[in-house]
Amino acid sequence: MTGAARGIGRAIAVEMAANGADIVAIDIAGEVSPTSNAVPASQEELDETVRMIKSFGSKGESIKADIRDIAAWRHKLIAWSEITAGSTSW
Repeated sequence: MTGAARGIGRAIAVEMAANGADIVAIDIAGEVSPTSNAVPASQEELDETVRMIKSFGSKGESIKADIRDIAAWRHKLIAWSEITAGSTSW
């Protein structure tokens, strides 16, 4: 689930967990654009989303990533999948 640190992204991730889904919560958790005046989400907010997900008994993991950078995103996703491959506890 992208944009999961807060707002609509968090609400959707938590609702999915409440209905039994395991969630990988993804957020840039930092500045989105130098031209934006939006307050960036934080790693702490992303961690709180995962805590909320786990409170429903679902598996939850966070990945801090900018999905606009496809090469970096692909690298993080491959690394995460290698770490969790075959794991039942990720």
